[in-house]
Amino acid sequence: MLPEILVVIAQGLWFVAPAWAANAFPPLVGGKIPLDRRAMFHGKRLLGDSKTIEGTLGGLIFGCFVGWLQMLSKPMFPAYAWQDLGLFEMTPLIIVLIVLGALAGDIIGSAAKRRAGLKPGTNFWPFDQLGFVVFAMIFSAPVLVLQIGTIAFIVILTLFVHWLGNQLGYAMRVKKVPW
Repeated sequence: MLPEILVVIAQGLWFVAPAWAANAFPPLVGGKIPLDRRAMFHGKRLLGDSKTIEGTLGGLIFGCFVGWLQMLSKPMFPAYAWQDLGLFEMTPLIIVLIVLGALAGDIIGSAAKRRAGLKPGTNFWPFDQLGFVVFAMIFSAPVLVLQIGTIAFIVILTLFVHWLGNQLGYAMRVKKVPW
């Protein structure tokens, strides 16, 4: 039997990989066509120019691709490893729910930012950092229940990985701001 911390780490990384992929890919794709098609709500843009159709589709495809790789990897693990680590089987339904949740969380955070009167690129804690992963958990909850330790690990690690990813994106000039 493995130490509980290793189980939590394995389960957390297994769950969050498609969500991270779906969230990280849109800024790399960029895009020209705003997801909100420049729609206004009470005199303010619904989402803004930073959320594009191309980026959203890219995030959907890349997140599902990562989940598909996880599905394909199952035969590479011995059965006892799956049991010892407590890994769930990644299915097409779970992948789609995680990825759609991650994208929805990011889009909802952007809409909330616009309602708050904040400009694109303004730091909007915790929505910018955690919205995508929280919604990935919410969307997948009907078919997948995560333990509280795994959820805590995902949240803490996501805060660090999100910060690091933003720093790298800023250094690579993919992002205009380092947050």
